[in-house]
Amino acid sequence: MTAEKTIAEALLKSRSKSDRDNRYIRGSSIGMCKRRIGYQLLGYQGLSESGHSLFILDLGNAIHDLVQRQLVNMGWIKAKPVLVDGNIDWEQTDDKESGCELSILDHDLRIIGHCDGVTVPLKINGSDLEDITPDPNGERYLIEIKSITDKPRFWVLGIRDGGTGPINELDCPAEFIDLSYEESSTGNMAQRLSRYQHTRLVRGKFNNREVPVYKLKIDGKDELVTVLMVGNSMGSFSSLKKPKPDHILQASLYANALNLKKILFIYVGKDIDSRGYKDLDDLLNIPVKVFKHEVDELDIELISSKVKGIYDFVDNKELPPRDYTLEEDRSGCKFCPYSWQCWPESIEIAELNERLSNAGLPPLKEGPGITHKFKKDLKKEYKNGSKAT
Repeated sequence: MTAEKTIAEALLKSRSKSDRDNRYIRGSSIGMCKRRIGYQLLGYQGLSESGHSLFILDLGNAIHDLVQRQLVNMGWIKAKPVLVDGNIDWEQTDDKESGCELSILDHDLRIIGHCDGVTVPLKINGSDLEDITPDPNGERYLIEIKSITDKPRFWVLGIRDGGTGPINELDCPAEFIDLSYEESSTGNMAQRLSRYQHTRLVRGKFNNREVPVYKLKIDGKDELVTVLMVGNSMGSFSSLKKPKPDHILQASLYANALNLKKILFIYVGKDIDSRGYKDLDDLLNIPVKVFKHEVDELDIELISSKVKGIYDFVDNKELPPRDYTLEEDRSGCKFCPYSWQCWPESIEIAELNERLSNAGLPPLKEGPGITHKFKKDLKKEYKNGSKAT
């Protein structure tokens, strides 16, 4: 077994032993599909995350720890780092309203979670980090830390027909296709479009034109595609101009539970190429973006309505309706751990079970599981602000 597989196996085994409390909806899940949340609450078995996914999750947690430590050092947050079972945890200090990883429990909405931090009173005089300073006359902010990738997206607008004869564009609608990484030293656009095949005539509504056909790797398979246009989009971090909607809902939920009206979003780019910086000589240029946001009552109403709708089904042991179909471009179904339960006709269960067996994990079990059994009572468990698990 390679060193990489050994590390991945250790990640899978350590995570499979942790039993997460899903009696209430978790705040971090609030932007997810209603049915996915229903699966969690009703105890359905989800597909185990891959070693890659767990590694990325742990990397994000490490970035959270790094940013939290710096915010404490800067005086934005009052908290004391401690070690618990070899992991960093946080204790509150003399300021009982400020801290890191503060528990969130809303019995009325039946939501649990924890926020990244709550600041001391701050004064904000601009949009840069140096414009934010502790000030007794300032306001407290909920801190929400997010680490996101900056990998650019490469795509073609093409017709999945690689023939040689003429083709009518109106009869064969084009689609946007993300290009898979090729085994190359650069992985750039030229490398991915290097397998030119031939040209063909495409008859459009207003003109006819000769268009190239390329052999492209789509979902790991070679396919001939008539390519009408190629392009790339900036990565998530570079293109970020404001907080993402799902992040706003999660942070607004936490802020409302803590009676806060202001949020500071701190986005950290995980894979930023320094050559993209405007000023390479600026020693203070780091891949961080900070956005200020005020809690909107409409967002709170939206959350409350969604939560109520989910529990209307779950309390009757029923699954809420899906938010997406498997074929939608914006659908997250392909990456959902419950997709094998939700779309069984499109999943090879035997193949999945074989992969789980090879990883030393139990096989999949269809249908609802045993309702979560915990000896502790939620009201007592969170009465003193103990950390959500």
